[in-house]
Amino acid sequence: MTDNPEQIPVTSGSRNASSSTHSNNRSGNSSRQTRLQRNLTDVNNSDRDFTGAVEELGVLGTVLDKYLKHYKSFDKFILALLNLTGRTYDHGADLRPAIMDLVDPLIALSKMIPMKPKKKEAVLGRVSNTTLLSADELQQKNDELQQIYDAEKEAYEALYEAQLEVWKSDIRNFSRRKTLLASNLTKLYSLIVGQCTQAMIANIKKEKDYEEKSRVSDALWLLEVLKRLCAGINTNHNPSLTRVRALKAYLNCIQGETETSADYNERQASCKRNVDTLCGPILRHIEMDDDALSELEVEEHMASAILLLNADSTFTGDGESCRVGG
Repeated sequence: MTDNPEQIPVTSGSRNASSSTHSNNRSGNSSRQTRLQRNLTDVNNSDRDFTGAVEELGVLGTVLDKYLKHYKSFDKFILALLNLTGRTYDHGADLRPAIMDLVDPLIALSKMIPMKPKKKEAVLGRVSNTTLLSADELQQKNDELQQIYDAEKEAYEALYEAQLEVWKSDIRNFSRRKTLLASNLTKLYSLIVGQCTQAMIANIKKEKDYEEKSRVSDALWLLEVLKRLCAGINTNHNPSLTRVRALKAYLNCIQGETETSADYNERQASCKRNVDTLCGPILRHIEMDDDALSELEVEEHMASAILLLNADSTFTGDGESCRVGG
């Protein structure tokens, strides 16, 4: 990421001009990376080989920590976290809403509560005496219908009792699952903290509601905070500058000369999510020449243009007629 916003190409030009701009930006990226790596000699030196409590998860850290040996981006970390909890936690899949969507999993689980069965009622049939039957014949027919009714009622009651027992068992299992989920959320908090560098933990402790949330081991809150901090977004900073920096980071997200397209796409998507989180879906509200485009289509076109503009020309050429999926 470059410090000079004037280097962002905003108009289409010649291939040579575009290539020169990208080269300058990548040169700036390289110089900045070298400076950051030198800083690691003095900053967070104790974290250099830090693996966290569970090595396979990787390490969550600040912007300076990103060059540590076991550092992982937030997006890659949560995928590893989802895989680990799904394999090792009892009913670990119930944590997915919290890990992937930052949604309270207890609310999602509550929608799955087993429904109590409804008892089916038997219907007693009667033969009307308008059928011109004799009194004895009428009584015989009604006795037969009564027997059918009694048999159906008994069968329905037996079925209901069986369904009721299954439901009671399901309710007991559901209650256990709900209790287990609450316990797993507490364990998840400790697991995540164990993967944070000292610098990251220091930033977490600066959050205004840290004392309250840490006391109850609120894993959902922790994930929300880490998503911001890993992106360099600190709510203790000036809110206007925070949003401008997020926009700058997105527009200056240039593909490195040795960076794969997959890694570049992931960084672009991460930067865009940060912008959307802080500023809302602003790309949807840019005026386009084609009035037939929906807001979502406008957003996709703009995101594709930014992605393509900052991609390495070695892979894309001049990119004038290319479109990258949004």
